[in-house]
Amino acid sequence: MELEKREALRQHLETVLRSNSSLQGASLSIFGSSTNSLGTRDCDIDLCLDVPGRGGSKQQQRQLCVTAQGVLHAAGYTSATAVPAARVPIVKFNDPRTDLRCDLCFFNTPAVYNSRMLRQYMRIDPRVRLLALAALLPVLCDGRAGTVAAPLPPEDDSRRSFSGSVLLPELVAQL
Repeated sequence: MELEKREALRQHLETVLRSNSSLQGASLSIFGSSTNSLGTRDCDIDLCLDVPGRGGSKQQQRQLCVTAQGVLHAAGYTSATAVPAARVPIVKFNDPRTDLRCDLCFFNTPAVYNSRMLRQYMRIDPRVRLLALAALLPVLCDGRAGTVAAPLPPEDDSRRSFSGSVLLPELVAQL
């Protein structure tokens, strides 16, 4: 039921975003914990927007970030906040119909494919879920939410993506 609710939201958001002339033909994908079965019922939904004919440069991502924020705000999505200067430009917003928190990024297809790959690994071997949780624990407990470990310094932010996207497939290979 939860997956169906998230997929219905994705479809609606895709329609809303495509209503803007600069986002026509865009495709929206769910990735992260919402799709790889590591999330909870209350976890946010991570979305990736790909726009045909756009190369995905940082400048284009920043422009799309501001455009998407305006479209979402006009469509009634609450707390729509663009963060175009982030390492990965993102729009944070809430869906008032489902009460889900959403993060929208742009041209992040590796994250989409990694999420699908992880989901497939977990379908093949249930031990992968435990490995995934163990591999992601340092990322989830980085101190920013008042949890156990100290935060990584900003200049060392690359270690976050390393543990999730490189360490886990390496651990799975050892099964």
